[in-house]
Amino acid sequence: MNDFKCTYIDHEKESILGFCLNQNCNKKTQFCFECLKAQHSNHIIDCIQFTSMSKYIQDSLEVYKESCQQIINIIDQMNICLEKFKKKIDQEIENIKNLNQQLVKNDYPSLNSQIQFIKTIYSKEKEKEIQLQLQQLNKIVLTIETVTKIQTQVNAQINTGRKIKITEINVESGNDNQSQITRGLVSGKNEKLDKDKNFQDLQNMLDNPNRQGIDFYLWKSYGLNNLGRYQESIECCQKAIKLNSQNDKIWNNLGFALNSLGRYQEAIQKFDKAIQIDPKNDMAENNKGFSLNSLQRYKEAIECYDRAIKISPKNHFAHMNKGFALHQLEQFQQALLHYDTALSICDDPHILYLKANLEAKLRSSLSSKPKKNRSFSGIK
Repeated sequence: MNDFKCTYIDHEKESILGFCLNQNCNKKTQFCFECLKAQHSNHIIDCIQFTSMSKYIQDSLEVYKESCQQIINIIDQMNICLEKFKKKIDQEIENIKNLNQQLVKNDYPSLNSQIQFIKTIYSKEKEKEIQLQLQQLNKIVLTIETVTKIQTQVNAQINTGRKIKITEINVESGNDNQSQITRGLVSGKNEKLDKDKNFQDLQNMLDNPNRQGIDFYLWKSYGLNNLGRYQESIECCQKAIKLNSQNDKIWNNLGFALNSLGRYQEAIQKFDKAIQIDPKNDMAENNKGFSLNSLQRYKEAIECYDRAIKISPKNHFAHMNKGFALHQLEQFQQALLHYDTALSICDDPHILYLKANLEAKLRSSLSSKPKKNRSFSGIK
């Protein structure tokens, strides 16, 4: 590959290492090491070297192929299940028709032999069972509609050139209420990339004796956090703190690494240190709120998000996370308001997912409430 040189003054001879793929970055797409440091510091994980780009594209292709096959399998399974359910309903219809014919023919002995079936009709047990099954199917349809809606919006944004930013949602299995937003931390979140290759690329950029010092450890901690190598990031941050204990970004990175290891209380202490150094560090407030969310201290988390929003009203992570905390406190309408605010700041499909998920839950809750019995006996 021919040399591709930077055009910025003071480092115009630096080799271009790759492209910045961050959707919200308005700087030049190509970057050298100095550009990475000066122009792309808050989204370093989105700066991809040429040596890694082919791997990401191939990985993405494999993921799409696998996803397509999974969809085909799901459709086949759903068709089988729905066909069985329909056959069951058809059989019930035939049984009821036979009962009606026996009644018309005054065939009471035959009716007597099916007395248990008649009792289930009279008690409406069968009807209740079918209605419950239909409600479950409707929930599945709502989920599919939500997923389709999100995908349609993503495709529209891509096709029209609108900027999108994907955040990661961490959902604990079996409990929708445990959804938590884990992005918005200054050092970002593990993007499930080829970790060994990505780490080597980062080392090639940073492992330079002339670049040792606080900046070196700061960027290296970013990389280690994004690669999920949290213990190494902690050690890196500790070295940086020995050089400069008044750098709020290092304390924030250290808090992120501790939080990712489930050491929430320790993480809170580090975020507090970052806030003490820079009271206007809205991301540290947001990160502290996440740790408090993880400890189910939702009211305290909301206080952090409120401070973050006061510092930076356009911090969509804080609005999104506050919506999550309000959701846990069952303040659903307020949660929806903050999801809407976050969406007005950033076109993020996963905020749409959270909002749609909450709305679907509310609709399901309303539809499952027993209707008032309007029947009467006519006896006064």
